[in-house]
Amino acid sequence: GILSAVGIHLADVVQERQEPAAEQLGSPDSPTNVDLEARLDSLQASAEAALVKQGFKQESISSDRFLNLRYHGTDVAVMTQRPSTPAGQAPDYAAAFAQAYQREYGFTLDRPILVDDLRVRSAGRAKTLPTDADADAARAAAHVPLPKPWLTQSSYFPSTGRVATPCYRLADLVFGHTLPGPAIIINDLSTIIVEPGCTAHITHAGDVRIDVGETGDQASAKPNDSQGDQLGPVACDPIQLAIFSHRFMGIAEQMGRTLQRTSVSVNMKERLDFSCALFGPDGSLIANAPHLPVHLGAMSDAVKFQVRYYGPHGPGASEGLNPGDVIASNHPQLAGGSHLP
Repeated sequence: GILSAVGIHLADVVQERQEPAAEQLGSPDSPTNVDLEARLDSLQASAEAALVKQGFKQESISSDRFLNLRYHGTDVAVMTQRPSTPAGQAPDYAAAFAQAYQREYGFTLDRPILVDDLRVRSAGRAKTLPTDADADAARAAAHVPLPKPWLTQSSYFPSTGRVATPCYRLADLVFGHTLPGPAIIINDLSTIIVEPGCTAHITHAGDVRIDVGETGDQASAKPNDSQGDQLGPVACDPIQLAIFSHRFMGIAEQMGRTLQRTSVSVNMKERLDFSCALFGPDGSLIANAPHLPVHLGAMSDAVKFQVRYYGPHGPGASEGLNPGDVIASNHPQLAGGSHLP
């Protein structure tokens, strides 16, 4: 629709250039690194020239340089961006690679660093939508009265039930108009619903900006202090539920990718014969990654045993658990182990 067309128009145009390399990374001032920088210069010039042909000015073009690096004897490369350095100083790709590798895997290796390929990404910045930040004060002082509603329609909202809702034509609204919800704004292409608790503002550019406030559903979801510790139905924001659900699953998937990349066993690297999951304080499963979930039943029991063992009243209470501790468990009766690792 219209928004897709506007988004395509405002999107940056990107040109990428990449070529293979079979070099061993040296010190920042070594002949090898100087040659790599010269090759990156050539790739950047080619990518930027392609953007200039499309009508972009040189000052609206930005370029990023990358080396695809890996340790000798490993098969997983890390695309490493050129680190920022003072003028006249050669970039230290080795230090940037070590930092990225440490962040990705949690350790580094004392091995030579190999360069698999070079990459340049140049982006031509498109025009941006005008913002209404400078006009906020003017709008607040304008106090433009609203026109008479085009019609009033009975509408249903979960927080208020069925209420009389004023409907306005977008063509009748000008800069400075403020519409408190509930309200309906209609034009030739779409219908905008301003829900109760929200406020619509007509911007200086003629756009509609909606400030989302607290709806009736959100207010009713807040805990009531007068209820004390009584348990009742838990109201859940579906948007936050979806965000955190995907976030937790993403963490479990990242655990699996790290395990896959750092393993040397074909059974782990290719068959993905492992399970990764997040558990709550009581050992209940929160989220798991879709590797081989056959281990998850036993894993929950194993986690619950460790919670009891190292808990305040368990045999390991004096030792406790500290950040960074790793527990290996394979006891088939006490600790929930399903088979030997």
